[in-house]
Amino acid sequence: MAAIVAMADALALEVTAEGVETREQMAIVKGLHCLRAQGYHLARPMPPADLTRLVTTSHRWGVD
Repeated sequence: MAAIVAMADALALEVTAEGVETREQMAIVKGLHCLRAQGYHLARPMPPADLTRLVTTSHRWGVD
């Protein structure tokens, strides 16, 4: 994963870490300075109306 993040950085691309399911995985992603992530640790699948509400009312999700 570190190589992918470094290569994307060198190419001025953004990386999204997918499948982040635990606090430990989120710590690894943060340690690699990857600024985007998705997965069950952040939010479970939800209906569109719930997603709209989450995005419009939250600035940070479970990234601790």
